[in-house]
Amino acid sequence: MVYRTVTPEMKADAEAFELGQTAMFIRESWVIGDVAKKAPNLKYATAPLPKGTLMVPVDLYVPNKGPKSQIAWDFVQKANEPENLLWLLENTAWVPNRKGLDYSAVLKKIPQLDAFVNTPPGHVFFTVPAISPASEILTRLAARLEKAFTDKSLAGSDAAIDAFLKAAAEESDKILAREDLLAKP
Repeated sequence: MVYRTVTPEMKADAEAFELGQTAMFIRESWVIGDVAKKAPNLKYATAPLPKGTLMVPVDLYVPNKGPKSQIAWDFVQKANEPENLLWLLENTAWVPNRKGLDYSAVLKKIPQLDAFVNTPPGHVFFTVPAISPASEILTRLAARLEKAFTDKSLAGSDAAIDAFLKAAAEESDKILAREDLLAKP
């Protein structure tokens, strides 16, 4: 039996959740701020994923030469002070890339952030590989998945699903090979 949990006609992602069209979904912490703005009366909770969480580290880069490099470095240093990282968390819901911060004041105001800053023991953080074609691979896979979602021939057919996955993997492998990043046997 095939269950329909979402339809292509529904709003997607955060918008569907904020409109009460979906009961749950998986996204990064930024959605907490989005919900606060677009659906301030929505009652919801967050939970860590069972095995791990995708994290997208954000770094501040500074040129090592130039008339403003010292000013830029001073900004980076100031931005990484605990009170500024906590401000960032409270105002954008993006989790700081720094351990040892006391999140208690922010969590009092925004308890939904707890699942993002206090993960259970053994929880793994993973990220998109830092390779140049990562965005292309993800974009192409997303386009395939969007089509597959409405492809009725996949419903209940392991062979059709296997063929879909094989074609998607082959496309990714071609991109990796083009960039000389495909693992050689």
